[in-house]
Amino acid sequence: MVSRVLIYFLLVAGCNSEPNYSIHELPSGKKLKVIALGRIYFTEDEPALMLKYLTDIPIDDEEALRLEAKEIWPVFRVNVENAKLTAGILSAQGPAKNIFGSFITTNRSYQFIWTKQEDGMWQPIGKKARRKDVRRADE
Repeated sequence: MVSRVLIYFLLVAGCNSEPNYSIHELPSGKKLKVIALGRIYFTEDEPALMLKYLTDIPIDDEEALRLEAKEIWPVFRVNVENAKLTAGILSAQGPAKNIFGSFITTNRSYQFIWTKQEDGMWQPIGKKARRKDVRRADE
């Protein structure tokens, strides 16, 4: 009897594939579903602050994701600077999908990275970084 109850509990508990998140409102009024915010460490580089958030935009739509990240970055940049870090990562997370019942899920993500240059300007890293994407630290 106990094993049946335990199996039922595990099945029901595993049915929710969407992670916990908190909602933060951007200046535009858009609601941002934040999953996590924290430092990440690298073996051969300085640490960075990463913001993981759920997006409704398909992960394959790189340009729409880029526009979304550009809207989030000015708000997130303040957190990066307050943490006295020189790199910030926005990680757009697609919806989770069950691949084996409700026990194993997977999702896709897309990262945007900004680094602070020696002149105090923030530069996005990537194939489509443009001058208009650069922001001053004091803006």
